[in-house]
Amino acid sequence: PGEVAQAFWFPLEQLWNPERATSLSWSHEDVGELSFPAIDLGEDRILWGLTYRVLEVFSEALDRSLPMPPGLYWPDL
Repeated sequence: PGEVAQAFWFPLEQLWNPERATSLSWSHEDVGELSFPAIDLGEDRILWGLTYRVLEVFSEALDRSLPMPPGLYWPDL
């Protein structure tokens, strides 16, 4: 198993579609459950984690922000 599970095409403009904004819940016995901002890419694909962060920086360079799902607070890093 490698770092990348799969590669596929996705329309770039859809990254900023607020209807695609979601969150991903992850739990660990040491810290409990955490929710992370994510983008629903469809076909049971969720973009989150480091890939989300890279695209967040890319969006900032374009003077845009990725949409945040309702009710999820994510501090600026």
